[in-house]
Amino acid sequence: MGHKHITGIEAEAFAEEYEWLKSFRMTDERIARRFGISVDGLKKRLKRHGLALQPNPEIKLALDAIIAADREFTTADFPMALAASNQVAGTLSSMVRHGRLIVVGRVRLFDACAGYRRWFQVYRAPAESVAS
Repeated sequence: MGHKHITGIEAEAFAEEYEWLKSFRMTDERIARRFGISVDGLKKRLKRHGLALQPNPEIKLALDAIIAADREFTTADFPMALAASNQVAGTLSSMVRHGRLIVVGRVRLFDACAGYRRWFQVYRAPAESVAS
C-alpha cells in the first residue's frame, strides 16, 4: 500500500486538528484513536510536521508549577498518582532531549511508589526558560 504523501495543506490541517484536540485536554492516546492510528504513528506524524507529543495535561500542569518555582526537582516532586506512571519520566526525558530541561545531577531518595530508596535524576529548566 505504501506511505501516502501529505500535502502542505493536509499537514497544516493535521497540526491544527491536533492542537485543537489538545486544547480540550485530550490525551495523545485518545487523539491517536480519533485519527485511526497508533500512538507510535501519531509520534511519527507529529515529528514529520515539526510537532511533538504533548504531555498528559495533569503532568503539564504539575510541571509548569514546578518550573515556575525556579528550583531543581525530581519525579518525586510530582503528585504520587502521576509519579507512579511512566508518563512523567517519559515526559521529562523528552524535554531533556529537546533542551527544555537539563539534568543537573542525581539524588538518592525514598520512592514511595516502589517502597525503597533509589536514585532519581535531578532536573532544572535552563536559565533562559525560567526568565520567559
